[in-house]
Amino acid sequence: LIHFFFFFYVLQVEFLNTQLTKKEEECLEFDEKLRMLKNMELDNTILKDKADEIQREKIDLLTELRAAETQISQLKVSSERSGTPTAKGETPGPTGSLSHCKVGE
Repeated sequence: LIHFFFFFYVLQVEFLNTQLTKKEEECLEFDEKLRMLKNMELDNTILKDKADEIQREKIDLLTELRAAETQISQLKVSSERSGTPTAKGETPGPTGSLSHCKVGE
């Protein structure tokens, strides 16, 4: 009878060890998935920061473009008023005539 209980005890211990091993493997898999998710979250943060930086650069470039367009327009007006040839070699119209001057050219 004692042998039976000892044998049963050994089987139970083996079963519990097997269960423990399975749970440890599940924990390792869970840890790996958690690590991957944290890396993806970090990657997303980096990408978002990069997108924000690009957006700021785009706004800066658009601001510079608008300033350049304004400066070109002012130079055309100034050129017309002084009667000097334009960059294309054309002589502007009479002073005060801005009909051919377009912003953004």
